[in-house]
Amino acid sequence: MEEEEQEEEEEEEERKQEKLNRNDDRKKETVKEGGTAEDRIRMRKKRKWRTGRSAWKKKKEEKKKKKKKKKKEEKEKEK
Repeated sequence: MEEEEQEEEEEEEERKQEKLNRNDDRKKETVKEGGTAEDRIRMRKKRKWRTGRSAWKKKKEEKKKKKKKKKKEEKEKEK
């Protein structure tokens, strides 16, 4: 009886360990894009930040251009 219970417990532990290993293998699998799923998520976040930042930079540059244009027009009017 005790031997059977011990064998069952060992089998359960083995199954749990196999399941954990399978999950780890899935995480480590690389995808066509390259990298694990975690890497892809990290890159997606970076991409979002970059796009937001570039849009912000463009707006800032446009404002600078408008200011320069206004100053030029004012100087021309003064002349």
